[in-house]
Amino acid sequence: MKQLTASEVQFFLVISAIVAFGFGDGITAVMLMHFNGYVAEYSAVLRYFAVKNGLIAMFFFKVITATILISIPLFAQKKDGSETWKINGFLLAFTLGGAAATIGNLGVIITGRVFVQPETVIISFILLLAVLVELGDILDQRVMKLRSTTRALLTEEEWIEVVYS
Repeated sequence: MKQLTASEVQFFLVISAIVAFGFGDGITAVMLMHFNGYVAEYSAVLRYFAVKNGLIAMFFFKVITATILISIPLFAQKKDGSETWKINGFLLAFTLGGAAATIGNLGVIITGRVFVQPETVIISFILLLAVLVELGDILDQRVMKLRSTTRALLTEEEWIEVVYS
């Protein structure tokens, strides 16, 4: 079985974060406002945007904003891989936060009752974001330390010398 590389994991997390935080929360927010009125949306910004521009425009605004927000760390990422797991923690937090918001919206749409307060979802997301980014940073530091203390048994020059001597 092939082992996944860090970049493959990161690609999966980017897609899952955009799907959960952008599309999932966006679609359910549109459904929530359609069935329960604009006041059902917790975010005043999205509520205002939906009233002024319509639900479809609000959905695209949500998806584009989420995609930009999720992509920012990818453009700032160092080429040496020293921030890989920190960024993966960031992406995982957005995936889980988007899933929680989607589930909360679906609960209201299906039952008409709020099971999870939006404040709880937002605070949990912020705490999860802080914890996962910090854990990712700790893991990145350990990986970089391990990379700096290990070296090949033979350098390329030593290998050439051994083979051709």
